[in-house]
Amino acid sequence: MALAHIGPVLAAALDPVPAVHRAPLTAVGAVLAESLVAAEAMPRGRVSAMDGYALAGSGPWRLTGSARRAGDDSAAVLDPGCAAPIATGALAPVGTERVLRHELVEVAPGTPALVTALPDAEGVDDLRPVGEDWPVGHALAPAGTVVDAALASAALSAGLPEVAVRGPVTATVVTTGDEVLPAHTPNPLPPGRIRDTVGPLLPAVLARAGFGAAPALPRAMEHCPDTAAAFSELLRRPRAAGEVLVLVGATGRGVADHLRPALEAVGARIVVNGVRVRPGVRRSSRRSPVAGCCWDCRAIRSPP
Repeated sequence: MALAHIGPVLAAALDPVPAVHRAPLTAVGAVLAESLVAAEAMPRGRVSAMDGYALAGSGPWRLTGSARRAGDDSAAVLDPGCAAPIATGALAPVGTERVLRHELVEVAPGTPALVTALPDAEGVDDLRPVGEDWPVGHALAPAGTVVDAALASAALSAGLPEVAVRGPVTATVVTTGDEVLPAHTPNPLPPGRIRDTVGPLLPAVLARAGFGAAPALPRAMEHCPDTAAAFSELLRRPRAAGEVLVLVGATGRGVADHLRPALEAVGARIVVNGVRVRPGVRRSSRRSPVAGCCWDCRAIRSPP
């Protein structure tokens, strides 16, 4: 099978991870199971985009209103021809028709002071209307979107206490081969033994691809001895929904390769039994019904 076909084939053969509802901040790394729809407008009220002056009617304006600060939800009214200082994010007083930032006005002292718009203020309005970013019911992201920090922030801003997501899919890396020793094994190595130079790298590679670490695994990876009993125990061990088992080695048909018989014993179905790549390697993916989990078993072996 060509490498370009692997994704569609696996997507068609594997069942989706069950959808769950999570708070936006704990959903980072997961994938939306349904569209993310705003429950609240952004902004929810008419607010100032800049530090400046709220203005009512035509200018010049008399500076008579009380200063408005962000978080102040007290009632305030601005009469025509009047101005009031306003902070970024503050609710505009009732009657406000426009907001101008400090740099675009001139304030002449007096009782009251007089606020005049500068020539550069022509066409500028720093008053944000309700729903300027999005209205209630607006779709912020479609199903299938990966929830990152920005999207989690948007969900919170949109008044969503939880979102429907799948995953993130977790991965358990398992190396095989009795000849394989830990990567940090010091010299000299026993005859016929090699250091593991693949397994320790896979957790980081999988993390970049969006996988999380399997929650029940106390370390980044584990090793399976070359025995039929060990492979049987490995495949029959209960796994969480969405946990992917990534195996290095054991996909051949040699005297020490027990993976294929063990997979057949648990009723696994071969989805991909080889990939056309250069240099030649063996890779396979299987779907196993054990514990209701979907496992992706990939083996990499040096060409003969």
